[in-house]
Amino acid sequence: MDIAKEAADAILLEKSLMVLEEGVIEGRKVFANILKYIRMGASSNLGTCFQRARREPLATLPADGSA
Repeated sequence: MDIAKEAADAILLEKSLMVLEEGVIEGRKVFANILKYIRMGASSNLGTCFQRARREPLATLPADGSA
């Protein structure tokens, strides 16, 4: 509800609907950048996990052999 009020205030202040269009475009850019950041972080962390699993597969098992 607050977002709608703020959008209405912005339209009344600027007296133009172009404010909403610019806001939507900027929001889409931010969302795309967030997705890129998440994908980059996930891909780099996933590679590290695979590397550790391949290098030390038995390091996670208990020392006495009971699994």
